[in-house]
Amino acid sequence: MSMKAVVSLIIGISVAAGLNLITGCDKQSDNTDNTEITEPIEITLNAPEQLLAEKGKSFTFSLLSSVISSEETDKNISISPFSLNSSLAMLLNAVAGASKDSVKKAMGYDDFTISEVNSYFKKVREAVLSTDNTTKVIIANSIWYRQEATPETPFVNINKSYFNAEIKPIDFSDQGNVKLINDWCSDKTNGLINEAIDIIKPDDFMYMINALYFKAIWQKGYEFDKKNTVSKSFNLARGGVAQVNMMKAEFKLPYYSDQNLSMISMPYGNGAFSMLFFLPAPTKDPLQTAVLLSNEEYLNSVIEEAYEKNQQQTVRVEVPKFKFRFNTSFNDILKERGMAIVYDPLRADFTDSFRGVPLVVTDVKQLNYINVDEEGTEAAAVTVVTVGVTSVPQVTEFRLDRPFLFAIRENTSGVILFAGRVGNPALEGN
Repeated sequence: MSMKAVVSLIIGISVAAGLNLITGCDKQSDNTDNTEITEPIEITLNAPEQLLAEKGKSFTFSLLSSVISSEETDKNISISPFSLNSSLAMLLNAVAGASKDSVKKAMGYDDFTISEVNSYFKKVREAVLSTDNTTKVIIANSIWYRQEATPETPFVNINKSYFNAEIKPIDFSDQGNVKLINDWCSDKTNGLINEAIDIIKPDDFMYMINALYFKAIWQKGYEFDKKNTVSKSFNLARGGVAQVNMMKAEFKLPYYSDQNLSMISMPYGNGAFSMLFFLPAPTKDPLQTAVLLSNEEYLNSVIEEAYEKNQQQTVRVEVPKFKFRFNTSFNDILKERGMAIVYDPLRADFTDSFRGVPLVVTDVKQLNYINVDEEGTEAAAVTVVTVGVTSVPQVTEFRLDRPFLFAIRENTSGVILFAGRVGNPALEGN
């Protein structure tokens, strides 16, 4: 496997913990000292899959830059582009025609077939399942729809086969099912995210949900000693400082630095996963750095240089402990990325999933949690794509089933020629 392919997986998968791009499948591991650590597997991607991984990288930082630009300067942000794309990939199998093209465009997958996209997500999910027995990784997909509707068979089969999705018809008129869905999300995120939805709205028709959970310890020899954690000042973008708990250590790490940024890669478990930290140069800010990293060529050069030339660089590391939640809506961002069609009642086409039902995407939101400390990282994300029934023009009924009046008029002059009352249409004469 070439270094370029390895790098693609490192940034496409291993960076998961660092930016909450969590991948994997239902998997349990105890993270105990008695666990025999296995070697990470080598994931071989064919040509289309390598290109999809490349697109996923640029999507990551393009999405991150969009979110950063919409939030306050000092606000903590954590997103899961993989979770979002997993949900959008299920949506991709629900829509047809121009709607399908618009979802592919938003994902950055314009040049790929739906079969290539489905196969890619299946391969990555199954590979990550096996790659680190010291790390607990869960990926779970589910589709919940109105029980009175009948989904298209290919839609059901594809999402079960490629995304291991649980597909469940439920009573959308029963608000008790809010708890059912939230309990599912809580179970798949180890209790970290338990309020994915707060109400089932009258127009809601379907929820497409991806839940992700990641918990990993730092690789042996790369742990932070709690005795070295000290209170230090953290400079805020708007001026002033905040006191933080700063972890300190000295490691040999992949390292990169240029006029734009510096980067290190911190390994977890058996090395299959890592956290990448990007520090903007003093003349740059995080938004500018995210925009730079959305360029595939630049990002690849940063990663390749770090891993190929400086693996034995001794780095004195100072990393603040951090733990926070971040929730966001992707509606505006996805519309700007070309997905406006599926939000449009007059253009959205869901015939690949439900025929005869006028459907439209009403919301795409994500809830995130991340905690980084001396021992490792715990992170979770839930993405909810809500599909609703469109507002169909109301048909006004006018039934002459009781006595009524009538008039015959000439329309240009308004002259009424005849007028009367019908008390019993069955009667003739007087």
